[in-house]
Amino acid sequence: MKIGILTYHAVANFGAQLQTLSTIGFLKKMGHDPIVLNWYPKDLEYRYKNQVPIEQFENSILFAENNFPISKRCSTEEELIVEIERLNLDLIIAGSDALFKYQPEKLRRHFSLRKFKYIISPPRVSVEGLNGNAFWGNFISKLKKKIPAKVYAVSSQNCPYHLMNRTEREEMKKYLSNYDFIS
Repeated sequence: MKIGILTYHAVANFGAQLQTLSTIGFLKKMGHDPIVLNWYPKDLEYRYKNQVPIEQFENSILFAENNFPISKRCSTEEELIVEIERLNLDLIIAGSDALFKYQPEKLRRHFSLRKFKYIISPPRVSVEGLNGNAFWGNFISKLKKKIPAKVYAVSSQNCPYHLMNRTEREEMKKYLSNYDFIS
């Protein structure tokens, strides 16, 4: 079975890369053909380039390229959909710490004196929002061919879900319903 893995695979975090490597090894041992879906939004790349030493950033990318069976680079949800369809996958699995991290609108709301009204800023990076964040699974419903998709061992890394409004919760529920299984 050809399985796409969607996770933080090339971030400057050794634990994330070891987790990706062990998932690949486990799937190969079970007789499957895993490939890491190289979804890496440009704003996430920019954030890591500016928050960690450049050597660590570059080495994390090199480690992924040299040690993982990896797809073409996808910076957007649309590119990811095209790549998944090109690969003709049988299954998609997602998982890792912080995949379901979210920054509620309430924390992004501020009063603009210039506009004299409340403004809701976008999340700091796309992987902390719902729209355009492939981890939430909205892309699954947009695939031409139905591919089973499952999420394992996922966390939200201290996300204050209790601050979410009803609209946010309903949108999140809609996106997550695209997954066949969530552990």
